[in-house]
Amino acid sequence: MLAVGATSVNAQIKQGYANIQSSDTVAQKTSIDSPVVVKPLDSRNNKEINAEWKKTIAGEMKAAEESIKPLPPKSKELQDELNQYSENELSYDAEYTRKVTLEKELEQLEVTIAKRERENAAAIPKLSAELAAREGEDKVTFKRANYFVYIVNLDSQNINLHWKDKKGKPYSNLGSAIAAMQEQGSTVFMATNGGMYTPTYEPDGLFIENGTELEPWDSESNDNDNLHMKPNGAFYIDEKGDAHIDTSSGFTKKIKVLLATQSGPMLIVNNKWHPKINRASANKKIRSGVGIINSRKVVFAISIDPVNFYDFATFFRNLYGCSNALYLDGAISKMYLLGLNPSERGGDFGPIITVSKIKKQ
Repeated sequence: MLAVGATSVNAQIKQGYANIQSSDTVAQKTSIDSPVVVKPLDSRNNKEINAEWKKTIAGEMKAAEESIKPLPPKSKELQDELNQYSENELSYDAEYTRKVTLEKELEQLEVTIAKRERENAAAIPKLSAELAAREGEDKVTFKRANYFVYIVNLDSQNINLHWKDKKGKPYSNLGSAIAAMQEQGSTVFMATNGGMYTPTYEPDGLFIENGTELEPWDSESNDNDNLHMKPNGAFYIDEKGDAHIDTSSGFTKKIKVLLATQSGPMLIVNNKWHPKINRASANKKIRSGVGIINSRKVVFAISIDPVNFYDFATFFRNLYGCSNALYLDGAISKMYLLGLNPSERGGDFGPIITVSKIKKQ
């Protein structure tokens, strides 16, 4: 019995081994026509495998290092360009930061300016009404500059225009015109130069005296001199005794004009500043001019201190409510005032304006 069982066991073992081999052969195929080559197991131990792996990695790293070529050193020119670019970038950063800061400050400044403009605009009507209600000579300070002022009431005073005396010789200075008026029995309250003139003391542009046109309108346009900076204009008195200031385009000969003198530029035109006048201008000089308060009231002014065109125009518009004002002349200007400035009788002028009392008939 024992011998038979042993033989049976051995037979079973052989059969199982055969089955395993048969299974391995089947596993080597992925398909009927595609045999798979089965690689034999690596017979090396782990130490040998690790050593070979390290050797392979080291070789690959060495090959990679040898393939990397070092960059050539930068030239001095290239380094200088790089340094300059870096400095430019730093400067740009600083300027851009400053720009952003200034823009924020400008926004705040515009808010402040708008507030000041509203406050000043609210103050103008009362201020100009009070100043325009005055008559006669005055001394006024505006924006830290001093002015002599004379307000003429045409219901009680005359405005006179002078050029030549009885002998045909230009008066030239205030004293001569004042003396001529005094010879006629008139008291002169104010005298000042009356517009532009040529080197030979002739009026440079329209000049009408006692209803007679002695010089025609000068229509030249030239921004390089004050007279021809358009719009320019003329101050005149019509046959009714009303005062006007009109631009060259607004002046008309349809009405009878008793006296007129052309000058320029206009300071205020229909309540607006002359378009070429710059508020921030640094060009400051002694300046004289005339403004219309209303048809029966005229204001003459001369700055004692140098001022720019904008401030001079603003003086007429905002302090005296003049909707039209005309520049008469600059640094050479002078003004005689009977009470405040009686010693001023000089000058070297063409047209001269005086103010006297209306004589009783």
